[in-house]
Amino acid sequence: MAYFIFIVTMFCIYVRPFGLPLWIFSTLGAACTYIFGAVNLDNILLVWDITKPSTLALIGLILLSLSFEKLGFFTHLASLITPRTHPISTWKFFVFLVMLGSVVSVVFANDGAILVLTPLVLALFGKNLIAHNLASTQTPTPHNAQLHTPKQNLTQPHLDSPTHSHLSSMPKFSLSPLIVFLLLVSFVSDFASNALVISNLTNIITAQMFSMDFTYFALMMALPQIFGLLAFVGITWLCFRKFLPRTLHFSPQSTTTHNPKPPSKTTLALCYTLIIFLLMSIAIGQKFGVPLYVFLFFTSAIALCYGATFSLIKISTLLKETPISVIIFSFGLFVVVFGVKNAGFIESMRAIFENIQSTPLFVQIFSIGLFSSLGSSIANNLPMVLLGNLTLQSFELDSLHQTTLALAHLLGCNIGSKLTPIGSLATLLFLLKLKISGVQISLLTYLSFACIITLCVLCAALFGLWASVTLFA
Repeated sequence: MAYFIFIVTMFCIYVRPFGLPLWIFSTLGAACTYIFGAVNLDNILLVWDITKPSTLALIGLILLSLSFEKLGFFTHLASLITPRTHPISTWKFFVFLVMLGSVVSVVFANDGAILVLTPLVLALFGKNLIAHNLASTQTPTPHNAQLHTPKQNLTQPHLDSPTHSHLSSMPKFSLSPLIVFLLLVSFVSDFASNALVISNLTNIITAQMFSMDFTYFALMMALPQIFGLLAFVGITWLCFRKFLPRTLHFSPQSTTTHNPKPPSKTTLALCYTLIIFLLMSIAIGQKFGVPLYVFLFFTSAIALCYGATFSLIKISTLLKETPISVIIFSFGLFVVVFGVKNAGFIESMRAIFENIQSTPLFVQIFSIGLFSSLGSSIANNLPMVLLGNLTLQSFELDSLHQTTLALAHLLGCNIGSKLTPIGSLATLLFLLKLKISGVQISLLTYLSFACIITLCVLCAALFGLWASVTLFA
């Protein structure tokens, strides 16, 4: 029965009958799992006990990222590199967006990065753009951006023009620059979320279950992060540069999302100070057993109080923008998957892992990473990371070997989850933002993009993990 409930729940999440929110299906699935005896109350309380620290940390990260967005910190970062008076090379803007996305994802987690970077890209290319389809043969020119080709300086057309004749020479399969850069932000937010414990909810869960401190985690994941991002930049640019003009020109107001005025020096100083304080306090606090979410809520409270005091943040509005529904969705899915665990799924996973235990470490890392990517893309990476961690804890391995396999499993969950739109919370938040903005990306097109990019990045990151273990062993 547990497997049947899981399959029906996942089917409803993919299909979304009647257009209902995703959290309704996961909650109904969790309720059915309990009603039919696949889980009991103790199991649900155990799920909450395991996920409570990471869930509270996620809420703190989201509040912090939204606060920084309202304070103008992210538009400040964008303005440092994005020129306002002359065209910028598309390649330079491409690299800039990857760098910005990586920094934001590392400090504010993948979910926070999605919440702040998606509106930024929409602002750069035009807030009024609606109904863009990846498979369209005609690519609308962004509202706030002028696109330049080597032969001519193209003028900005009106959004309601029926045909864009200047794009007649474009390839039959065409992607608008808006869509390319939106997908870039979505994927880099997850791909860059491996560096620190706070960079992803899955990282928090894994570090907690295997007692990895802040510094050790950062050292072990440094090379996987670097290798993965380099692979991402290379493969993405090679695949999608033909859909992009050589240069872009943004209007001065296009980098502004919420605040028409740039943030004051005092505001910027506070933001940078809070970031430094957060990272240092987390690294020190772990040695004294202080939960991660304590520092996140404290930092968020300071940012909120400052913003409210100087009328930069309306707290009631910010709280309404907080996507609590995504957290409800993830907890419901946790319960559904725990029912599958009770039905013997852990034993099946253990049998698979036992088959590769005698192979070289390189093969073990890649096997677990690829298997976890498949599982997380089907069942969401949060439940998958929990199931995989529970399985690995059941093996009697030395500390380095166990944490290595746990990190390989984590990379598979973080990166491999991008194979499907429901694989990670960040992707769900991304699609929610696009829906609100009226931008559409078809499932088929998303899967095409994901299949090209994800496996290459995952293999590069897993190789980086193997290299890291080899160096530190």
